[in-house]
Amino acid sequence: MRGAFSYDRNGKTGGEVIPMAVEACLTQNVQVDEFIANHTVATDFLYYRRVKPPWSFYAGSTLLPSTLRWYASGPGGLHLTERHAGKPLTQAVPHGLNVRLALTLPSNNAVDLVGLDRTPYIDAANALIAKVMGQ
Repeated sequence: MRGAFSYDRNGKTGGEVIPMAVEACLTQNVQVDEFIANHTVATDFLYYRRVKPPWSFYAGSTLLPSTLRWYASGPGGLHLTERHAGKPLTQAVPHGLNVRLALTLPSNNAVDLVGLDRTPYIDAANALIAKVMGQ
């Protein structure tokens, strides 16, 4: 579980709110859903990934930029995949199922989070706690 509670304020990893919520739960006895529901720093909810040729990002058949930031979303969101040019290789993007793209960086305030489904973040944080606690 090395690194399970680390987070990067430079935006190069993703879903930073998850280890923050776990840390708050285990050290300050704050409920995960309460922490995530009240967290208002938009970039802490973003996932980040970059691909280099010959790989490309796609949402369905739509080619996307090679550097992406996205929010986990509820049902009906985009499904991200990586495809290899010249080979029939396609792979899922971690945390890339049902997403809402953030093609520009948010301004880091609550307005960027309006309508965001926080359930995937709560579920991921609870799963990490269960894993750490050996459940």
